[in-house]
Amino acid sequence: MNKTHKKILGFAGLGLVAAVTTVAAAIPIPKAAAVNVTDNISVQVVSSEPSIDMTTGSGSVVTSPEYSFVVSYSNISHITVSLVNKDDGGNTVFQKELLDKDISALSGSEDFDLNLNDYGGYGNFTFKTIGLDENNVQIEKVLTVRYEKEEEKVDPDDGGEVEVDPTVPTKKVALFDITVYDENGNFVTSLQSSPEGMKNLDLSALSDGTYELLIQGKDENGEIISTERRTIVICKTGTTCNSDKKVEDVGEEIGRVVVTILDKNGTQVKTPTTITNPQAGDSIPIDLAGLSAGVYSVRMDYYSPDGRLIKTLFDTISISDTSGNVEVDVDDEVDVVTEIEVIIRDKDGNIVRIIKVDRKTGTVYVYDADGNLLYTIPNGYKDGKFNIPFDGLEGGDYTATITYRDENGNIVGTSDVYTVSYQGGKAVIVPDTGSFFAGLNMSREDFLITGGIVFAVVGVVAFGVVARNKRNFKK
Repeated sequence: MNKTHKKILGFAGLGLVAAVTTVAAAIPIPKAAAVNVTDNISVQVVSSEPSIDMTTGSGSVVTSPEYSFVVSYSNISHITVSLVNKDDGGNTVFQKELLDKDISALSGSEDFDLNLNDYGGYGNFTFKTIGLDENNVQIEKVLTVRYEKEEEKVDPDDGGEVEVDPTVPTKKVALFDITVYDENGNFVTSLQSSPEGMKNLDLSALSDGTYELLIQGKDENGEIISTERRTIVICKTGTTCNSDKKVEDVGEEIGRVVVTILDKNGTQVKTPTTITNPQAGDSIPIDLAGLSAGVYSVRMDYYSPDGRLIKTLFDTISISDTSGNVEVDVDDEVDVVTEIEVIIRDKDGNIVRIIKVDRKTGTVYVYDADGNLLYTIPNGYKDGKFNIPFDGLEGGDYTATITYRDENGNIVGTSDVYTVSYQGGKAVIVPDTGSFFAGLNMSREDFLITGGIVFAVVGVVAFGVVARNKRNFKK
């Protein structure tokens, strides 16, 4: 079949398809068969039992002040509806009774259309309905909703932010203040020690027995930056190596407590002791006899009567040597940073945005250059990482200076500086090229492309050198 015949056959096929499509489109659509229409009869069955229900079309969290709910009831003689608005700290912001009346009908409902701004504004609202039946038996229903400010969300996929994983600086303890109490909580003595001295603390003036140490670490300015408690056992004679531990209240019945003593490496050093059916507050004797001087960990595993592990608690105990010297295991490098602050500046050095990270709550606060809050990012700080958002800024090169502060606002350690290129809605950290290339602006893609070009050039040169040597070798 030559090319002309193939074309004729193809056009004929297309014509057939068009004809079939036209015929199919012209076929009328069958109409639904007619049905007989009958009236729907609605039967409502009312229970003789008193009941109350509260319903709403809104979710458990709202950002609009308009809020509605319906209270339905049956066989109720009296009904009250009230609200309480509390802030995140549990403090009452506003409370009011919305309804208080007698009910005569067997069943009915009450509609409530509220503007939450009229009742204290943002907060945690609890709506409570209390009904009384004819025998004054009380029935209660509760409806809760959180009314919060609608916040601008940062899309993590839009590329307009960079993730940083900064190394949070610590503060060094310069001096330890130590207060010694006996096992009954009575003051015994106080002393001071350098961090190095805590490895061999001289407590030879104390008689044998168990003591509690309140240890406060201070920085070079005398500010308290850490507070820890430690249990020590003065055991100079080698015959009084024992201590007691209180049974903690773990919130449920305790079937048994298993006590295990571990050394600094986590190795079990004595056979575990089991105490059955203890009560919160009971004293458990801890047998330390035969252990050499050093630091030990006491692990207490709490089990329910059916054998389920409820909780595991640890305590540290230091045993003295025969002269009364004790090694006390405390940290001399303390993480005191509560807030991470990021200042973003443009290429001219002007501040364009401020970010503050609350390490306790994990919330990231984003401010404009004047300190006005733009939006917050709940749980934006997680596992030591957070994102620096550049959305809303003009394209260009920026520097982000990260500063670390303690709870008093004091700067801890030194600041970290990142250079960021923000172009086309995408932010990229520019690699540190060192002082020689300090003025060179290279994005990640530029860096990779440049590396590829250099690699190719070196490869070509090397190939040429090898080829020339091969020709020389043949000659």
